[in-house]
Amino acid sequence: MLNKDVAPNGASLTDKMLVKDCRDVELTFLKKVNNEYSSVLSPGVSEQGEKRGRTPSDNEYDLQVNGHGTPKRTRAIQRKTRTITNSSYVVTTTTSANKNLSHQRMEDDNNHLLSKQNDTIVNFERNNNNNKFNITNDAVVYSVDQSFTPIKIICEPKINEHKDGANIIKELFKLIVDDFKKINPKHNEIIGFDSWYIDINGDLQCITRDVDLFIYLCDVKHVPNMLLDTKIKVVLPRHLPAQRSVIIKGVPITFSIDEVKNEIMNIYKSVYSIIELLGTNNGRTRYLRLDLINTDEYKQLLNYGKICIDGQCLQVFEYLAAPRVLFCSMCNLPGHSKKYCKFTFDRCRRCGEDRKNGDHKNCVISCHNCKGEHVSTDFRCQTVQNYRRDLIHYLKHHPERLPTDTQFFIPSQYRSYGESALYNRRPYSQLMTMSPNRKQQLTNDDWPSLPPPARSTINYSNYTSSSSSDAIKNLQIQLNHLDKCCSIDKKKYEKKNIEIKTQLNESLTQLKSLNICFSTIIQRQNETIIMLKDTINECLEINKYTIQAVCLMMTKSNDQQYEEIIKQISNLPIAERQSSIDKIFSTYTPLIDELMSKIVAITKQIQVLND
Repeated sequence: MLNKDVAPNGASLTDKMLVKDCRDVELTFLKKVNNEYSSVLSPGVSEQGEKRGRTPSDNEYDLQVNGHGTPKRTRAIQRKTRTITNSSYVVTTTTSANKNLSHQRMEDDNNHLLSKQNDTIVNFERNNNNNKFNITNDAVVYSVDQSFTPIKIICEPKINEHKDGANIIKELFKLIVDDFKKINPKHNEIIGFDSWYIDINGDLQCITRDVDLFIYLCDVKHVPNMLLDTKIKVVLPRHLPAQRSVIIKGVPITFSIDEVKNEIMNIYKSVYSIIELLGTNNGRTRYLRLDLINTDEYKQLLNYGKICIDGQCLQVFEYLAAPRVLFCSMCNLPGHSKKYCKFTFDRCRRCGEDRKNGDHKNCVISCHNCKGEHVSTDFRCQTVQNYRRDLIHYLKHHPERLPTDTQFFIPSQYRSYGESALYNRRPYSQLMTMSPNRKQQLTNDDWPSLPPPARSTINYSNYTSSSSSDAIKNLQIQLNHLDKCCSIDKKKYEKKNIEIKTQLNESLTQLKSLNICFSTIIQRQNETIIMLKDTINECLEINKYTIQAVCLMMTKSNDQQYEEIIKQISNLPIAERQSSIDKIFSTYTPLIDELMSKIVAITKQIQVLND
């Protein structure tokens, strides 16, 4: 039954129309919001799609407060009401006696609801924007890069010239090459660093991708203490590469790391380090990372799959490194480098302020990404976790970006469908067509993988059971075609070979002519120098005798004014000048002879090649 309010004038009618218009506008807006953000904003449906239960805020619309402040449920016989219900809220309007109070409460509740929904929309869009990262090519390359930390060699005295550093490194490899080949007999590559440089402290920073060389230099017994009057010391890295690391799972916390290390060293002598992995301690057990220098002991431990510590068998697994995260050194955000950063100043990782302003060694630690109590590059940061999730998601959908011989660990919070590792899933045919520059060599103990079974590539359409002669004829036609193609290619090869030989002979002839010309010029120059030397010596001899004659004549004249002149003439170092000329010529002559001998040897080699 519909209750009608009787108004003595048009005021009540106007109020009703205003309330109705207000409700229509509010309902239209709420329906639009619910349609667009139903999965996020709808208070009536949970994430699983179930209808929510009644809350105290819903009951508030059905309660009235009397003069003593006691809640009392509205009764139809006491107050005549009309209820309007939608998917978001319930509004109760009363008769004219309570119309103003009800209308005011309705507006307050609607304003509160709209404000809450708007805040939710803004937060939802902000989270979506923050959680979406552009995975750049540099970030992908850095995440799967297998380069190791630089090997630092401290030198005393410090090195300032590049030539001195090169001499030390060459001397180092000269001393260790025999022992290195003895320890790694299957290593067939040239021993050397990929690159090296001198840091600001005058020490050497050496970079290599060779696992065997890196691990060899991590053993201090292999590196000499003195090279070319320079004391050297290798700074050992904290970990060995992942190719020499294993994980021991379920180690009880009652076992200290020193006890575990001593127990393991009784069996495996090449233990490099053993540490506890962060985030694996559950109060009862934890995971330990074990690094081994010796390759045979590493393979033996993995083949066993277990290790016994104090009578307890523990599981051993291969250590897989997770994809690395690229951080910008300017803004400290993940996903790009400083080269492409658009930030205006160097940001402190601790407080987020400009590094050039103030002391940032003891500043307050507050992440400028999530406001947490950690540095901005910490993996506990929500922004870093979101980027790491997007990066792993990208690598899952683009496995071709991964190295063909490496697997990467997927943290448990980023796994799907039980996958725990990332690897390149390219088929065998694609792996066989890889670039030949890739360093993949097989040894006597390594068996190559067999190709998957494939259908024969022979075309059987030409073979029919009805006529074998047609098949032979078709085969003969194919053979003739191949023979013709081979003949054409052979002629092209011979023609190209003749052209190359002709060009080579012409080049050798020109070189021979140049050598003859050089030798002739040098010979003429040498003859000229000899003549000049003889002439100078003759002139010096003539001057010597002339001076002696003049001095004798002045002495016999007994004139006192000539004594000073005679003294100056006698002090002229003519003999010293003559000896110095002879010395310079004696130094120059062997050099000319050596140069002539080299030119003659080169000419003979060119003659042999030309013949």
